Amino acid sequence: MCRMFAYIGDSYSELNELYRSLAKSAKFDEIRAGFSSKDNHRDGWGYAIYTQDHMYHYRTERAIFEDDHRLPKFKGPVWAVFHARSAADDSPIGGSMFSHPFFAASDKERIFLCQNGTIPRRMLPDGFPKHKMGTEYVLDNLVGYGVRAGVKRSITEFKGTNTNWLIMRIGRDATKPSIYCLNRYVKTDNPDRNEYYTMYQKRLPHGRAVFSSTLMKNGVSGGSVLPYSKLVRI
Repeated sequence: MCRMFAYIGDSYSELNELYRSLAKSAKFDEIRAGFSSKDNHRDGWGYAIYTQDHMYHYRTERAIFEDDHRLPKFKGPVWAVFHARSAADDSPIGGSMFSHPFFAASDKERIFLCQNGTIPRRMLPDGFPKHKMGTEYVLDNLVGYGVRAGVKRSITEFKGTNTNWLIMRIGRDATKPSIYCLNRYVKTDNPDRNEYYTMYQKRLPHGRAVFSSTLMKNGVSGGSVLPYSKLVRI
């Protein structure tokens, strides 16, 4: 289970504030503490940032709140997805290769994927490499079938799982990326658990963002809930 956000805009300050909010949320997750023995997200973090002049893809096994990292400076439009990881019990820990966002490319596009949720290994098809994670299987679907068809296929295959996704797609023939969000989870009788998985959106003075609920406890205010179980292009 993880915390994450996406941002489209042209403000370094807004992106940096979201980053700081994510770090605070990862250090102590007030909502998660209401239903889980774990109250942090320390198993690595990373981001993908696309500007007019640069593409940055950063992943580390360090906790976001322990990593002395400064975001790259930029001017003009920016597209970004960020993720702070808390590994599932049956998932590997240690090594930046397990941190999100994951990346894959085809002849038509490049895709970055962040996930909040768990796809148990028992749900993966026979023959899927044991050294790869469920998130990477979803990424294979996105690359192989396209974003919308890949999401639909993955939802069908992993029905009954919690799968919030942030997807940044960069077409090889396009100058601007697209960012998609899926706010989808298994609803329960526990309000804290439901709120934990709920994704929010907010229009900012210089951009717009979607983000995990705990960021609302750490500096991001006034967000509205994203439509449930609907792939939204932000």
